Amino acid sequence: MIPQNKKSSRKGLGKTGSILLSKLSEHSMVIFTTKDAEVIGGIKGVKLRDLTYNLIKNKWIERIERGKYIIVPLEAGPKSIHGKHPFLIARKLVDPYYIGFFSGLNHYGISEQVSRTIYIITTKMKRRIKFQATEYHFIKIAKKRFFGISKEWMGDYEFSISDK
Repeated sequence: MIPQNKKSSRKGLGKTGSILLSKLSEHSMVIFTTKDAEVIGGIKGVKLRDLTYNLIKNKWIERIERGKYIIVPLEAGPKSIHGKHPFLIARKLVDPYYIGFFSGLNHYGISEQVSRTIYIITTKMKRRIKFQATEYHFIKIAKKRFFGISKEWMGDYEFSISDK
């Protein structure tokens, strides 16, 4: 038997939480919104808010920002230490978007310097977000300048990035 520190280990998942996380995983939604949980899980209002609160408290999900969450994988272990590539998180933060500037240069190998800031270009205003050790910086541009976008894949997930 593996000894566990009670403060750092995961706790019970519960039937409703188990069903919701299973359905989200079935739809390949490792990162999901409150709206996704409503549609896929069929849970709404106070019940959904209480469920997400308990899932966060028991380390089954982590809050990225208001209404956006990431499922903590089982491989993370009892202390829930994990990481998801920042580009995969960025794709769920704002729409429309593409990853650009220094982050794009780094992706294409034009720059070897690794940054903890991901630059996301969008047509909407949005404040910076810090999640885990990465800062997501949003740069608003006019719709007429929103072009030069290519699609890339990372595993099973597609994301938008500026073309070379």
